Order: sequence, then C-alpha cells, then structure tokens
Amino acid sequence: MNEKLRPAWVEINREKAIHNFLEVRRAVGPDRKICAVVKADSYGMGALELSKMYLENGVDMFAVAVIGEAFELRKEIKDKDILVLGFTSEEFYDDAIENNITLTIYDYNHALRLNETAKKLNKQAKIHIKVETGMNRLGFLPTAENADKIADIAKFENIKIEGAFSHQAKADEKDKTTAHMQADRFIKFIGMLEERNVQIPIKHIANSATIIELPEYYFDMVRPGIILSGFYPSDEVDTEKYKFKICVTLKAKVANVKTIEAGEGVGYGHLYRADKPVVVGTIPLGYADGYSRLLSNKGYVVVKGVKCPILGKVCMDQFMVDLSKVENPQIGDVAIVYGDGTDGAMTAEDVANMRGTISYEVLTNLAVRRLPKIYV
Repeated sequence: MNEKLRPAWVEINREKAIHNFLEVRRAVGPDRKICAVVKADSYGMGALELSKMYLENGVDMFAVAVIGEAFELRKEIKDKDILVLGFTSEEFYDDAIENNITLTIYDYNHALRLNETAKKLNKQAKIHIKVETGMNRLGFLPTAENADKIADIAKFENIKIEGAFSHQAKADEKDKTTAHMQADRFIKFIGMLEERNVQIPIKHIANSATIIELPEYYFDMVRPGIILSGFYPSDEVDTEKYKFKICVTLKAKVANVKTIEAGEGVGYGHLYRADKPVVVGTIPLGYADGYSRLLSNKGYVVVKGVKCPILGKVCMDQFMVDLSKVENPQIGDVAIVYGDGTDGAMTAEDVANMRGTISYEVLTNLAVRRLPKIYV
C-alpha cells in the first residue's frame, strides 16, 4: 500500500472478484444476459471499481437499489443500462430520464407521471415492470386487471418497456416449492401480457440462489448479487457445482499495545476484567465502520497467525483484543478482522452467525465512506 490510508481498510482481491463473475457466466452460458447487482456499494466492496471489473469481463447491465446509487454509477459508467430495482420518487423522474436510468414500475399512476415527465423532455423513459409473485414487497399482482393496466402503459408514447421481473423469496432453501410457485406465477403473467400484445424483451427472476439451483428459470437475464462477493446465499444451496471465492477482507493495524494487571477492566462498563496480566491491543475500527457492537467480548481477530479475542465492548471507533499469545506484538502489526477463513480469521459468515444475522448484512455494513477500499 503506497498511498496514505487510514489504518483500517477493506481489501478486495481482483482475481477472485473476476473469477466469481466468470463463474456466473459459466453457469448461464454465453447467450443469457448478466445483470450485476451492485447495490449497497456492491455489498460493501466498492460499486464503481467492481463494476469496471465486470465491464471488462462482459457484463450486460447493472442493478442498484435506489436512484442515488444509479446517479453515482452513471458518472463513470456511460454505456450500460442501470436498473433501479426499488422505488423512485417522482421528483427524480426528470434526472433519471436525462441520465438514461431504467426505472422499476409497479404502479399505473407512477407510469402515467413518468410518461408525462418524459413527454416534457421529449425523450423516452425506459422501464422494467415489477411483478409480485410471492415476496409481497413490490410489484403488480399477477391479475387480469393489472395485465390490462400494463397493456395501457405499453401504449404510452414516451415509455419503453424493456423488461419484466420478479424476486424469489425462498430459492435459497432446500424445499423449492415456493420458488417453483413464484416462477409459475411469473410465467403465467408474462403469458397474459403477451396475449395483450405486450412484448417483454428481457424477463428475469434469477437471483444468486436461483442461478445456483434453478437453471430452468434463467429466462433472458440473471441477477447475481451476493455470489459476486464469494459468499453463498445460504447453507442450503449446492456449494460444489459452482465455486465462488471470498474476495473481501477487513484489516486494521494495531494502534496500541500495553500490558494490564489482574483486576483491571477494559472498555466501556469494564465488560471484560482481567484475572491475570494481559497484553491488550487496540484496533482502530468500531461500530461506526460496520463492525458490530454485538461482537463485544465474543469476536476475535488474527494477528501474526494467532487468534486474539475481543476484550470488552466494541466502541464506536475502536475495540481492544488480547495479544498475550502473539510473539512480540507491536504497533503497526496487521490484524485480519475477517477474510476468507484460510488464515484462521473469521469470515463474514462466521461474523454473521455470531451476530445472529446473515453475511449480506455484515458485508453491506462495510459501505461506509470513512473505511477505505483497496484492490489487490
């Protein structure tokens, strides 16, 4: 690291990140489109840099969650479609159209106002129709009435329907009953639209779990998300068929080393109190950096190959660890907070299990501006 950086950072392995994208391509073949989901700063890894890697390796499209993410990406990514998967407020319609951002539509009145905005700008607004098949989050319910509404939307002069999609709620579980049910609803509703002469160029429902488990539902495009970071959607999916590699590591340099005596406490509230002399190291990373307070007194880092338990409560900007078993610990020693697990450190999955959550949350917690990202 030649540039000056804060002594806590996220490290992304380029080779592994590209491997994960190419593994998706291997799964779906050369003819189906890949829409890389880079929301939440590409799951905490840096949306812009990851998107550039995917561009170099043949990505077809990008997806984000909110309009602000789309605008940020558009500053650098000029020639690829960017789909906003979530709700976009009307006040952003003009900027979305001007920046060639594709919006998700799941409400007739939204489509009506988007068309009016596009007409004033003398441009076409690009949309994907969201279909509600069982997630019960966003989407047109798959009814004849809504098929009629979408047929009307398709006639709007300043709107172009480029795709339709839905989202699987339980594809990452062994029991695929719900996944099949949702796909069936989606297929039937697409049929209802086609009966009304509504053409849907790009149909997509395949998230990461569907990509791994249900190739019959690839349709025209797939939307990989978590698997691009190297993590699997759950422990119930096949981890042998496609080999994704964890490409993200959280590291920090030890900021202080000192020995405390038996009876002394560490951190707020002295949640940890030493029962013997202990070498305490301070890690300049805290819950404001996405390292959860729930890891207080239970997580660990690895320094010089040695597991070093967290002592006491994780603070906003720092936490303390036990360096007693580390040979000659020094300020500046690198601590692996979590990584790919090959060096004895925890993975984001291990951290998630310790916190009672999922790897998605642990990774997206890294999407904070003050935590630098480097690509190796």
